[in-house]
Amino acid sequence: MQRKKISLTILTAMVGLGTLLSACGNQDEVKPAASSSPKSEANKFANKMKITMFNQGTFNAAAPIPPREEDVQRQMLEKAVNIELDMMIPQGGQATTKLNTLIAGGDIPDMIFLKSRADLAQYYDQGVLADLTPYLDQFPELKKRFGKDSWDAMTYQGKTIGVPGYDNVNGVRSLFLRNDWLKKLNMKVPTNPDELFEVMKAFTEKDPDGNGKNDTYGFIGGMNKEGTLQTYGFDYLMNMFGVNPPAAIEVKDNKPVFLFTDPKMKEALAYINKMMTAKVVDPDWVTMNTPDLLDQKLYKGKVGFMIRDARSWNRMPNRK
Repeated sequence: MQRKKISLTILTAMVGLGTLLSACGNQDEVKPAASSSPKSEANKFANKMKITMFNQGTFNAAAPIPPREEDVQRQMLEKAVNIELDMMIPQGGQATTKLNTLIAGGDIPDMIFLKSRADLAQYYDQGVLADLTPYLDQFPELKKRFGKDSWDAMTYQGKTIGVPGYDNVNGVRSLFLRNDWLKKLNMKVPTNPDELFEVMKAFTEKDPDGNGKNDTYGFIGGMNKEGTLQTYGFDYLMNMFGVNPPAAIEVKDNKPVFLFTDPKMKEALAYINKMMTAKVVDPDWVTMNTPDLLDQKLYKGKVGFMIRDARSWNRMPNRK
């Protein structure tokens, strides 16, 4: 079968699974790049390109793509290689249907990010993807980035139809505390739960942003749609007392300790109740059931203390 539309592919291997990027064009039009020279290096990104990307990543289906003005990583990428990136992220469970519809209509994305090696082979058999083998020598640093096993995993029928990559990283949660508010209120970074409570109380009651309005809070947390506190902030507060939701049992002196009935749990819950009673928690916490909603609270700058993925800070406009 003659391939009318072929995509150059990058597949990120994740222990047998992977992610795939592709740049499409006619098979006969795929040509080696010109040899490097000072002139070609200076001009290789001279012409701005618009690139479409289909991204079947491990995303929260409820979280929309951040606007370009809030997506710092996207801005850096577009500037570095002079492109305009148009990214499509399908809803959960709809990736295959959406991609197949695009392919059937001849509207193959320039880059395709997949998680399954089986899908990669299928799309190669359909003529959607191209053999990258003849072009890898042009990218020696890319070849050195991954070991032989990773490259072998991207080989199908003797052809290299994907570029390996790294497993998905969920990020590291961090405690964000407004240092500018601490300075304005002449307070120090807290070192224990009692000091932290006093800071949250001051952030709520003493107008730390100086706008003359009672519109700031010491803390914002939430819970996911299943009703658990994990990853949304309150669990970190409970960690201060030695409780680690959703863990139910801890082994101490070779004996099981049931954390839900342990005195440490009572201390942790009493502390959170104290926060609620003092109204230092943003009341919107009951609706904070997706990470992007918490990120928006961060961006608005009306909360002095929260616990989020550290990468959220990189996306915050005018961060200090």
